[in-house]
Amino acid sequence: MLRLILFLLVISPFGFANAGITAKYDSTGAAMGGASSGSILIDKGKSRMDVDKEATVIFDGNAQRMEIINHKDRSFTVLDQSSAEAIATEIEPAIQQMRAQMQALPPEQRAMMEKMLAEKMGINLESKPADEPDLDLKKTGQSGEAGGFACDWWEARDATDLVYEYCVTPAKDLPSGEELLQYFQDLKQFKREIVGTINRSGAFKIPSLPIADVRDIEGLPLISRQYHQGEIVVETRFVAIQKTELPADTFAVPDGYKEQKLAGAGSQK
Repeated sequence: MLRLILFLLVISPFGFANAGITAKYDSTGAAMGGASSGSILIDKGKSRMDVDKEATVIFDGNAQRMEIINHKDRSFTVLDQSSAEAIATEIEPAIQQMRAQMQALPPEQRAMMEKMLAEKMGINLESKPADEPDLDLKKTGQSGEAGGFACDWWEARDATDLVYEYCVTPAKDLPSGEELLQYFQDLKQFKREIVGTINRSGAFKIPSLPIADVRDIEGLPLISRQYHQGEIVVETRFVAIQKTELPADTFAVPDGYKEQKLAGAGSQK
């Protein structure tokens, strides 16, 4: 569910039109499970992505609220600060209990259980909540291109390694660039505050959003690369950015869909 929540946003086929943005992108790399393409639809702080024929994610950056729509079940779930707090409140005691039980196991058995939890459930009981590291950001002097726009390469390094590369162009040089940049800033805030609340135990591996990790670069990253031990684990590249007309109900849950509460937030079986 968290991986679906953190990989976002495209088009709804009915209603009257409003002006908005369509940003088409390609993603590749092991962290994405291979290659994928999609489109982000954005208008006035709201965005939408159809993950596949069965799922849609709608994000309201102003309200810091995400709706995950399941078309097969005709249902939707809401992730916001309130539901994140409820989930964390339920998860935290269970995580602490698991940690205590693991410490009582013989070392070999504990190692085996830790490996199983990490591989099968994405739980690492040795982890602790961590602030995002301070990164040294600087221009490389190299230039690039994406979606017909020129960009300048930046790199972000921690104390020892290359962590991110961004090919950046000024937001003013892109169609509705300032609104697109605000979208990524809103998404970054959502990951840090809402998703971070769920993971305050530090036990869960939260998928990274490298293109949303925009801090001090001078513009919008048209290409983002995340590295691990010198290897690219994910690259996201914009292939087109254009103004478009969006149906009025692009960012609405379809009529007749029922809310399905997330576990820990009053879920219904």
